[in-house]
Amino acid sequence: MRKARKTETVRTVIKYRTIKVWTTISSVMLGFLIALTLVARCVPFCYNGMNSLFGGERRVLVSGDPSQYMRFKPDYASKKEVLAAANALNEEICEEGIILLKNVDGILPLLSAKKITVFGKNSVDPVIGGSGSSSAVVSATGLYSALVSAGFEYNTVLKSFYESPASGSGRPSSPSYGSVLTGFPVAETPLSDYTASIRSSYSAFNDAALVFISRIGGEGYDLPRTMFWDGSNYTAWSAKHTVPGARSHDAHYLQLDQNETDMVGEACANFDSVIFIVNSSSPIELGFLDDPGHYAYNAKLKAALWIGNPGGTGLNALGKILNGSANPSGKTVDTFARDFKKDPTWNNFGNNLKADGNRYTWNDKAQNAYFVEYKEGIYVGYRYYETRAFTEEQKGDPEWYSKNVVFPFGYGLSYSKFKWEVVPGTSLAQDTELSADDTIAVDVKVTNIGPLPGKEVVQLYYTAEYRDGGIEKASTVLGDFKKTRELMVGEDHTVTLKLKVRDMASYDYSDANMNGFSGYEVEAGDYEIKIMSDSHTEVESISCHVVDDIKYRTDPATGTRIENLFDDVSGHIDTYLSRSDWEGSWPEKPDKADCAVSRAFIESLNYIINDKPDDPWYAAVMPDQSKKAIPYGKTIKLYELVEKSYGDDLWDSFMNQLTVAQMAELISVGHFRTAQIINIDKPLTNDADGPTGYVAYVNDPKIYDTCYYASGCVLAATRNAELAEKYGIMIGNEGIIGNEKGDGRPYSGWYAPAMNIHRSQFGGRNFEYYSEDGRLSGIIAQAVVKGAGSKGIYTYCKHFALNEQETNRDTNGILTWANEQSMRELYFTPFEMSVKNGPTMAMMTSFNRIGTVWAGGHYNLLTRMLRKEWGFEGMVISDYNQSRFMSADQMIRAGGDLSLSIRKPLSSVATATDITALRRAAKNILYTVAKSNAMNGMGDGVVYSYAMPYWLIGFIIANAALITICAGWGVLAVLKAAKKNRAAQNP
Repeated sequence: MRKARKTETVRTVIKYRTIKVWTTISSVMLGFLIALTLVARCVPFCYNGMNSLFGGERRVLVSGDPSQYMRFKPDYASKKEVLAAANALNEEICEEGIILLKNVDGILPLLSAKKITVFGKNSVDPVIGGSGSSSAVVSATGLYSALVSAGFEYNTVLKSFYESPASGSGRPSSPSYGSVLTGFPVAETPLSDYTASIRSSYSAFNDAALVFISRIGGEGYDLPRTMFWDGSNYTAWSAKHTVPGARSHDAHYLQLDQNETDMVGEACANFDSVIFIVNSSSPIELGFLDDPGHYAYNAKLKAALWIGNPGGTGLNALGKILNGSANPSGKTVDTFARDFKKDPTWNNFGNNLKADGNRYTWNDKAQNAYFVEYKEGIYVGYRYYETRAFTEEQKGDPEWYSKNVVFPFGYGLSYSKFKWEVVPGTSLAQDTELSADDTIAVDVKVTNIGPLPGKEVVQLYYTAEYRDGGIEKASTVLGDFKKTRELMVGEDHTVTLKLKVRDMASYDYSDANMNGFSGYEVEAGDYEIKIMSDSHTEVESISCHVVDDIKYRTDPATGTRIENLFDDVSGHIDTYLSRSDWEGSWPEKPDKADCAVSRAFIESLNYIINDKPDDPWYAAVMPDQSKKAIPYGKTIKLYELVEKSYGDDLWDSFMNQLTVAQMAELISVGHFRTAQIINIDKPLTNDADGPTGYVAYVNDPKIYDTCYYASGCVLAATRNAELAEKYGIMIGNEGIIGNEKGDGRPYSGWYAPAMNIHRSQFGGRNFEYYSEDGRLSGIIAQAVVKGAGSKGIYTYCKHFALNEQETNRDTNGILTWANEQSMRELYFTPFEMSVKNGPTMAMMTSFNRIGTVWAGGHYNLLTRMLRKEWGFEGMVISDYNQSRFMSADQMIRAGGDLSLSIRKPLSSVATATDITALRRAAKNILYTVAKSNAMNGMGDGVVYSYAMPYWLIGFIIANAALITICAGWGVLAVLKAAKKNRAAQNP
């Protein structure tokens, strides 16, 4: 009876509203949080994503002395100290990378002019870097603070005007990823908004005027080549309006717009000395600087400086150059043409100036397939302009060059003057007969003949004999360059420039000269070795001869036979640009017929695993792999292989102990890291973006307080390989110190340097890339790689290969068509030099396809060329792998190793081919990490434990807290309900 009464009381209490509310809310909240915790912890994709955002398992020292295993040591004591040194280095890079383009009457430096007026809305918001993988939130030095530091006073009225809404809303945010831009505003203030009070402020700051213009760049979009817009966005190709300020709808982004032109006129009308500042990593049309008939020309526009994107502290260098405490010594990395629409790439870039103008169709139906055609062949940048000028002069037009080029490749002025002399007796002699293995060496004595201390760049070019209809050859090709040390007035310095005869070889992919050979060859004939101040200005020429054709059949690094690897790609384009007939071979826009393809062609873009015995990656014998993870104390540890070569037998025993699951996890999770494998002491690594220093692109908390360096093209403009190596070493120092306030792990991998070339002036990522020239890019890149590698950083050289366009690059992998000559002589050169002369131990592939095959899954590219021909040993990572066409199965078969993804699992790990490819990829990752700073502190007797991530601890605490709160609430609810029940029963 008593038991029945208690049961009835409970039933009555449960019916109360407070109990129902508590039950419902507690169940939902607890269920949601527990489920969220389980998903975050147990679903690999979610767990890896949380680790990337908030940090993963933490390494905790249990016993031993890690200090005895510091294989790579920093040159600085703390993160604060190395950051200060890195910021100072960035200023040094900008001091040497800023280019003096014009300096009439020696107006610069401003030795007595101290009160200046700065024109330009963007002067209060300079472009210090690009968006995307190189973007960072930094406290950067502003232009005006740099001017003050340099001892100048500036017009505060005009600055305040530019900072206020009265001058306009300013430059919009960078375009969203994947935009195909019709136009984009430079956001300069219209002259009509300048009031009388603003103009009256000029007189107090009239020693000189600076005109400051900016252009952006970024990942995922190319710069607009029209100025259409629809009034709300910049991607509407059906729009008929023009971007505010644009001169016309068919103007482009790399011209001065109308407001900028008017601003130049305003400055010239009110000041006797006007200095034009170009804050753009992409070249812009600067014909107005020397053309009296140009719309913005004025005799008062006396000087011009190109500063690129200067990074966090680089604008200080501009102040020093303006006041003369630094002497500019930068040289252009691109040709500054007068009219970009006359460039051979104009008709075959982006979407070809039409909505979906680069999209394939089948039966007149648009397909998910896009393309870009490199119809210009080898004639990119100065190779075109110098060669075209040579042929036009032969035809009777000696003015063609000046009518088409404003500033040559390699051009740059100084505040000082230098005398050059080729040193007789120690240099290459006239009429030398060249042999296959010769190295040309030319000594040039450079003397500073005043009036200021400075540095000079000496450049060596060569000219190869060309025959109509034969192998295409540019009339002028960069061979080498050297920068002097700083020379005091009257001081001299002798530099030696070197060029291997082999490096003058052209790649004949089609036996164009009909000598029965395809490959690298130096044809018989006359050659000129030219010492030049830029690609167009010769100082001295030395004639040489080759008696018989020199054919290079094998690679000098590996002895591997060199063969055509991309015939299917080379042959896609019927006609490439040729110097034998410029007009007849001029690249035209693709038409409807060019876009039409077959169903079989579209179907060929889908990768399907279908391993056959004749596939080069096919394996018939199943590798011997451990069936389950071996306990920690019984394994060979990764640190035992630190000093072992790639082919050492111990690697086989080491790899045998890994399970298929461990290897699959290792290759499929490469999201700014390589995964840890605890039982072999393989540590988690921090691999960070990007080409402008370590960047926390995905807000990784481990990447912080790092230097934001100037864009890659500024570094290349220094023409200083020693400075580039110093930059790499500084990157290495920052990397060793790494996550100082966290678990102490270093930054081991760096998604850089970026070394595609500036095929078009409108490439969205030109700011990251070094130059329009592959050799210049390679000389700088290999120095950066060497410097970083000396401190244990594996550099993911990117993007391998032919990623010169952002438009549609990841839309099912844009199909890129080029010939093998241009690939090998231009586009692959920086990567090859970095492999052979760095050497780099990591490489990042690209989104695009080479022909129909994804670059990250291209066997000929990654295995036959990169590994076998060039001798690369290390790991290859994909670009950001979130697209279906980027198959991990295809990747490991082709010679790739690591998927840059939170998780990109293999679809099959069952066959001998699957496991063999997986094992090879896992070994490449482990070999690279074993040679890096990630192994600092790892060695015999040093034992670590691994604590769970802080975010997971937070989840557990939140679960416990919620359970406690709900339980307490429940107790109170039950007591309250029971009290009400008793009151109801005993009124």
